Amino acid sequence: MRKSILVRSVLILVVMLVALLSVWIPGEGWHINLALDLQGGVMFVLRVDTKDAVAAETSQYAGYLRTQVQDEGVANASVKSIGDKIEVRIGSANPAHKETVESLINDHFTEFEYAEPLRDSGDLVYSLNWKPRKLKEFKEETVRTVENNLRNRIDEIGVQEPNVTTQPESSEEAGARIIIQLPGLEDTEWAKEVLRRQAYLEWLPGAGEPGKSVEDVMRQLGGTLPENMEILPELVGKDNSGKDVFRYWPLKKEPIVTGGELKYARLGRDDRGGAAVSFYLKATAANRFWDYTGAHKGERLVIVLDKKVVSAPNIEAQIADSGIITGHFSQKEAETLAMLLRSGALPAKPIFLHENRVGPTLGADAKNKGIFSAILGLVVVIGCVLVYYKVSGLNAVASLLINVFIILGVMAMLNAKMSLPGIAGLILTIGMAIDANILIFERIREELDIGKTVRAAVTGGFQKAMVTILDTNLTTIISGLCLFNFGTGPIKGFAIVLIIGLVASLFTAIFVSRTLYLILFKLFPGTEKKEFIKALI
Repeated sequence: MRKSILVRSVLILVVMLVALLSVWIPGEGWHINLALDLQGGVMFVLRVDTKDAVAAETSQYAGYLRTQVQDEGVANASVKSIGDKIEVRIGSANPAHKETVESLINDHFTEFEYAEPLRDSGDLVYSLNWKPRKLKEFKEETVRTVENNLRNRIDEIGVQEPNVTTQPESSEEAGARIIIQLPGLEDTEWAKEVLRRQAYLEWLPGAGEPGKSVEDVMRQLGGTLPENMEILPELVGKDNSGKDVFRYWPLKKEPIVTGGELKYARLGRDDRGGAAVSFYLKATAANRFWDYTGAHKGERLVIVLDKKVVSAPNIEAQIADSGIITGHFSQKEAETLAMLLRSGALPAKPIFLHENRVGPTLGADAKNKGIFSAILGLVVVIGCVLVYYKVSGLNAVASLLINVFIILGVMAMLNAKMSLPGIAGLILTIGMAIDANILIFERIREELDIGKTVRAAVTGGFQKAMVTILDTNLTTIISGLCLFNFGTGPIKGFAIVLIIGLVASLFTAIFVSRTLYLILFKLFPGTEKKEFIKALI
């Protein structure tokens, strides 16, 4: 018996010590993370529209297919993307060309499916559509990439303990949603701008000289824009009235290198000492860049950011794995661009649906009132238990305090955030933990009333109450798991605290409370007298 009590006591002390060190670390102080509603900050709700990402990916596939069709010598063939579809038109009735095109699609473009080609004025026209499963996978991967890159940007911003969660796409119109909580953030407008920008960087081959308007460029191209080209604007300054002035560049669509192939980007300086962005390429991209710049000296290499021309230098020398991006940047603009390139481009542009700001004063007020409510609830429960169960109420109070420490300790270990709904969950858990002790005490009373000895009554009380305690706690834990799985931010915060508290209450009510009785009987043998225990309980 002595060994059993010692083992139980050591286990309880170890649990308490671990919980205490998780909540309060010497030299660092308290280690409980506060959520947005208790600390202040901002919450953004964003919708990820994957339509543009699908269209861009489809356009890239169309470019690859166009190149392969041309390499195979298929005469009078055109390939273009229309939204999320690819149209292949063969302008001859040569059966060999039909076989070649179908072989290319079947062997290299397994993401797409097509029906028998239609005839249009003698041409064969193929309509390629995404396979539903492949389209779903691409959209999900796009949302994951957006979420990961937004996390990277938040890390660069330097917000402590941010929270980023994703709600899957419920319908094509609604899109997937990303909820971002940034506790303690003050410059919300700058953060919003950082999170909004796609930062999609491309190095595109120039295809002519710029014009003052799109019409000027079209005249330069003979009135028709080739399928593999696009016209993009460049901001060159402002006129006397302060209005932006643009010029327009004809460019080839297929990039030589993209921002996704950067190894690193940082603030740099151009030849005149102005702010610029220095970049370093990954090995495979560096080899491709080296080959291209060596073969196209004297030609334009246009740097495009989010479909806007940043600069259009001539290739004066062969470039290996590094260079600079210039564009009349201020120092902050260059630093922001370098940060965006390091964190990765967003394949789909996020659309801000909702913004909720909580000031630091309001957050502190909510925290103080929440803590006061929890302490008040704890004091009232302790008072009621001590009045009704006399000295045995101390057993319940000790178990309850250990329960609270375990909850806070586990939350600190899991890096979970304490929110206002979480405090509500803590208060609810306090009531349920005491409820378990009440069931045990009442069972012990019943056992004593039928004439059992004190030790047998305590053993029987715990055993008979255990089924009811397990039943009530497990059913509530299942409810908490449902809330956590299907709920959003505040509901999840409530569910986390509730689940941790219920598991802790099982441990304290069944294990800790009984150990305290065993210690009491061992240290004070007189307490095993029936008259004494009845007075206690």
